[in-house]
Amino acid sequence: MDVAELVAAAIVAVPFEFLVHMGWDHYKRSRKQAALKNQYAFLARRYTNLRNGTTPTGGSIELTQNADGSFDVTAFHADRSTEWTGKLRMSPDELGVGTATYQYVSRSDHGTQRVVYVPHNDTLHVLGMNQSTAQHREFVHVWDPEVHVGRILT
Repeated sequence: MDVAELVAAAIVAVPFEFLVHMGWDHYKRSRKQAALKNQYAFLARRYTNLRNGTTPTGGSIELTQNADGSFDVTAFHADRSTEWTGKLRMSPDELGVGTATYQYVSRSDHGTQRVVYVPHNDTLHVLGMNQSTAQHREFVHVWDPEVHVGRILT
């Protein structure tokens, strides 16, 4: 093989290898995303919102799963008007743990939430932090599903 043939082979092989590598990475990412979506699909439902885990707020929380496995989160007042919206992503690395953001509809109130699924009572425990003030006030809620599914993460 002479130098010209080696250069021609490299010109053909390098882009092909690059494309194959990109395709393989995309395949691995999509499989991981699909597995995560299937693992947490049962969370997509309506929840009663309990302040400090005991006191009903009068409102409810609804999780709707997206194609990428994340969840749109909508909090409703008792009259079913929207109070706030957000996005929840479950962790691929920590079983039953997710991170959410929220933004109130009618005011500049927003923050983050750490969400933990508790299988033995089929609830979501939420530790939130309001980030729209300098104090970064923390709060605790429990989202108790209106319909329990008896699901245990494995």
